[in-house]
Amino acid sequence: MISDELWQQVIDYIKKSNQFTLTTHVNPDGDGIGSEIALFYFLSNLKKKVRVINHSLTPKVYRFLDPDLKIIENFSKEKKEWINKSDIIFILDISTKERLGDLGVPVSESSAIKICFDHHASSEAFSNINLIDVNACATGELIYDLIYKYNNAFTSEIVEALYISILTDTGSFRFSNSTVRSHLITAELIRMGIKPREMYEKAYEMSSWEKIFLFREALSTLSKEGDGKIACMYITQEMMEKTRAKREDIEGFVDYLNVIKDIEVALLFVEVFKRGTKVSLRSKGRIDVNELAKIYGGGGHYHAAGIMMHNVSLKEAMNMVINVVDKKIKEKMNENKDSGSQSISD
Repeated sequence: MISDELWQQVIDYIKKSNQFTLTTHVNPDGDGIGSEIALFYFLSNLKKKVRVINHSLTPKVYRFLDPDLKIIENFSKEKKEWINKSDIIFILDISTKERLGDLGVPVSESSAIKICFDHHASSEAFSNINLIDVNACATGELIYDLIYKYNNAFTSEIVEALYISILTDTGSFRFSNSTVRSHLITAELIRMGIKPREMYEKAYEMSSWEKIFLFREALSTLSKEGDGKIACMYITQEMMEKTRAKREDIEGFVDYLNVIKDIEVALLFVEVFKRGTKVSLRSKGRIDVNELAKIYGGGGHYHAAGIMMHNVSLKEAMNMVINVVDKKIKEKMNENKDSGSQSISD
């Protein structure tokens, strides 16, 4: 819960500031992009000078929010001066400063007030002002609150961006972070003119053939681990090259594994060229994958987390993480048996 005093502090800073930089994490998702776009239009409508500068390119699936590619920019050295002269830098949907990528140093060196909006349980609170609410369904929910508290001025562009933010981070309202409040906010966004069917199509029904072919390759690696409690698949660099897919195409693959009956955790391992292995973890609800991810320097939420295992091969990463997850599931089963509560396998 964010205090009224903290909200007012941020509002006061916005009122007296003129130049803003907005950014989100590397490999941005719908929540990061949606939050940036909504905040960009909000500040622009206040006649503020605003630029959105990211480490990574905007995934194609979210470019309809910035169709002319005039809002979100990619970082380059020439943009350091703007960042340094900004009054406020808004850092959105980022739990650790490492996820700023190439913007990490210029953001840290800037004399601007750094304000972070985030909802991850693993958030390190590394900014001057940190508005972190782990009960929020998405960072977009916090941006909605900011605009509502400031002037309640929601334009069609803001409404669309916020809806995408919440829609994608709740997995189309399937995940456990789909709360009463998230539904009330989206109901309000619908009242303002959003058409859910159109938004769903834009977010989920625009897949390329390359993505589908990559998904086929990934499914061919599907394995049953941990006595059937773990579903696991992997993607190699060779698969990426064969299908000509992009990193952004992988988004959502791991979530599909949760359709398998009786599993507790879904795992997706992705070989990252010359860097190591990226791991995505999803839980059905009884295993805290955020805590598991922390073991290897990752993090996220109770039900969804990620790890970047630098300089660790795909095979090594799979052995390490599967063993840790399997051990945790067995511990949970034993705890339930000892306490006489319902078994995890029931």
